[in-house]
Amino acid sequence: MVERQPSGDYGADLETGKAYAQAFLPMLTYNGGAAALGWIINDMAIAGRAIAGSAKDWHGIDAVATGFMLAIGGSMQSAIGLIAIAACAIEKPHGNLGPAFVERVKSGKALEPMRVSSLFHNPNALILERAQ
Repeated sequence: MVERQPSGDYGADLETGKAYAQAFLPMLTYNGGAAALGWIINDMAIAGRAIAGSAKDWHGIDAVATGFMLAIGGSMQSAIGLIAIAACAIEKPHGNLGPAFVERVKSGKALEPMRVSSLFHNPNALILERAQ
């Protein structure tokens, strides 16, 4: 992946940030991965790059950084969901959750975002509802 400045096209820059996140995620399997995430976020905040063609003097994280954080957050949400599914599968081994969990992990899709935007529809929603 080639380093590049934000293009000013919000959608394209979000996708670039997501691609950076997908390239970074495997690093979390190594000891230094979590520390590197902190360094990356710190550098994003310090950079304060101006958006190309912006009418105002804007500083802060750009759409590339936003896309990166959206992808990392989506992967964290998936990991939390999969931990809950694994716990349910262990607790009730006769259901189909165990095989579904194993298939998702083996397919390499364990950290893909769940593609659920419940926060926008219900800010109090949980990823997985608790059984009553």
